[in-house]
Amino acid sequence: MLMLLCALRVRPSDSQARLISEDLSQQRMGLPDTALEELIADGWLQTSLAEVRAAVPGTPAALCALPRLSDHPAMLGVPNHARKRFNGWVQRLVSHPLLDEQPAGIRLGALYVTAHCDPDATGQVRLREMATACCYSRRGIALPVLFTLLKIGWLRGVEPGPHPASPTRFTLAAGVREFLPGAITTASCSPGRTRPTPLNFQGREFAIAAWVADYVARHHHGPRPRDLLAAHFTENPRTPWPQETMLQTLTRLANGGWLIIDSNRWYRTRPGHAYHRRLARKEASFAATPRSAERHAPAPAPRPAASPSCSTHRPSTLPSPAPPPRPPCTPDRPKSDPMPTGLWLIPGAEVILGPRQPA
Repeated sequence: MLMLLCALRVRPSDSQARLISEDLSQQRMGLPDTALEELIADGWLQTSLAEVRAAVPGTPAALCALPRLSDHPAMLGVPNHARKRFNGWVQRLVSHPLLDEQPAGIRLGALYVTAHCDPDATGQVRLREMATACCYSRRGIALPVLFTLLKIGWLRGVEPGPHPASPTRFTLAAGVREFLPGAITTASCSPGRTRPTPLNFQGREFAIAAWVADYVARHHHGPRPRDLLAAHFTENPRTPWPQETMLQTLTRLANGGWLIIDSNRWYRTRPGHAYHRRLARKEASFAATPRSAERHAPAPAPRPAASPSCSTHRPSTLPSPAPPPRPPCTPDRPKSDPMPTGLWLIPGAEVILGPRQPA
């Protein structure tokens, strides 16, 4: 459990987790110091117990490197924008009063079954998968853990399957349903806090489907439901939309033909046939608009004559100016004119032109 809680605190920027002395207290992780010492001795966590104990509130936290996750922070499977909220959810769950003084295996089991609950507080798990995820020493421990959670009041019912490989069904107790993924707690609905903003998409179906089409063209996969709805509605950060509410909204859009969704695979969300029909009508109308406008366009009005005093526009009624006179052709030199003096300076000129005539 300490490995999980430390992994949720890893910051992708430096691949380190922060720990303070109160993290191991009963109000938070509720783990002994030996748990931290074992992780340090195994090399999974690089820090010292003295550094963590010295990090009291008001002082810098102890930096703990996780070498096995430093090169692969994406192995955690939690997006950066949800890591803080998910970490807080896990911390509150494992430190719940019903789990006080319970072994770490029991608290890990409570976390596992709660994460596998449906919005109606029911769920099912396979004992082998639960034992592997919670690092139990053998598969037979998973079922006693479920009955222990039933005894302390975390679960309201446990129904083992007919065969060892069959899933075991369970129901979460009413007192801990605030930990359901996406649930609205009683405190969040008190007068001091607001409810989630309503999701009314009437009249905005085409805009939502067009946004999905643009998103798919850019990213080559569909958007997450929360990202899709947050682009068109205002989400209250103190009371976000429950998962069930978002799924119901997308289902209504899908029933109207505006979206194609797969509730289990959000990346398959695509625009529906109603969007494509509306888009085809708009494109056809746009293509016909230029021809219609050209056919019914009024004749252009004649341009007003420019003022005679304007020097930049010549009035069309004035005659064009006459072209400038061509220079007169120079008449041929009379034969009687004496040859230019310069010709006789050319060697051999007298042989060709004859003797030089006197001027």
